Amino acid sequence: MAGIVLENVSKTYPGGGKAVIDFNLEIADKEFVVLVGPSGCGKSTTLRMIAGLEECTSGRIYIGGECMNGVEPKDRDIAMVFQSYALYRHMTVYDNMAFGLKIKKVPKKEIDRRVREIAEILGLTDKLKKKPSAMSGGECQRVALGRALVRQPRVFLFDEPLSNLDAKLRTQMRSEIIRLHENVQTTFVYVTHDQTEAMTMGDRIVVMDHGVIQQAASPREIYDRPANMFTAGFIGTPQINFFKANEIGASGSSDVIVGIRPEDLHLAPCDGAVIGSGNVEFIELLGASMNVHLSMNGHNVIMTCPVDNSIARGNTYEIWAEKGKSRLFDASTGLAIASKTEAEA
Repeated sequence: MAGIVLENVSKTYPGGGKAVIDFNLEIADKEFVVLVGPSGCGKSTTLRMIAGLEECTSGRIYIGGECMNGVEPKDRDIAMVFQSYALYRHMTVYDNMAFGLKIKKVPKKEIDRRVREIAEILGLTDKLKKKPSAMSGGECQRVALGRALVRQPRVFLFDEPLSNLDAKLRTQMRSEIIRLHENVQTTFVYVTHDQTEAMTMGDRIVVMDHGVIQQAASPREIYDRPANMFTAGFIGTPQINFFKANEIGASGSSDVIVGIRPEDLHLAPCDGAVIGSGNVEFIELLGASMNVHLSMNGHNVIMTCPVDNSIARGNTYEIWAEKGKSRLFDASTGLAIASKTEAEA
């Protein structure tokens, strides 16, 4: 078993800077958990504390039921994949993957078995004799993954491993890492600032801001039922639209903020209500869909819809919001307000 438990974990740097504050999380054995948030939110610091690369100021960290406080990284039975794959350029793919096992004096036959087995999983079998200089960025990142996998650790930790790749390679590598998790059946903890990666990869997402967990839940729950305005605004592309309730006739109160996702707005009558009139400022074509940017009573409003050539820049339209799709938040705290239906559930 290789579950991870963080109990009241905090990290304060000299000078008083708080990177992580009272972090509590249980990660199940074989679960794929993604820590996501903006730069400086504490996600990488949390990962480094799990790895033992940084000591927590307070709290306890357990891996497989064993307390890791004070345990050296090499003794935690974890493997870490970083943003920079940092391969040995003078070594072949085979030797890069085998290097860590050779240092541990693993028998040669066992090294060869593990390297070839992982190379097969990662599609690297025909590249074992190549050197990194003759390979693409995506191939090098697969080698970095392979180097970690051959160690057969209890836990894999990923610190923004795809951020240096182009968009096409990131999409490809996301799929490969998901398949990899299904194949190796090991606990994965993955750090990213990219909410698309978080939504598509994790069994569970932990949204962080200023060192504090904002919400930990499945991707679907995070998207449909954000716990607060920060989570609602951070998760989702394009970003959710926020209005004061009295500005759109929702409840007449400025103490309530209404969040409406772009796909839940329409420029034609729907099963919902008109929230105002908007002038089309510009349109982003995205292939089969488009983002329509409108100006409504001083608000910049974004609507996502299938491509519709009848919608033109400079025209004014009534903006409709679908019934039952709005999220309500307390203006003073930013916390979600449960609807009557949710409260009775």
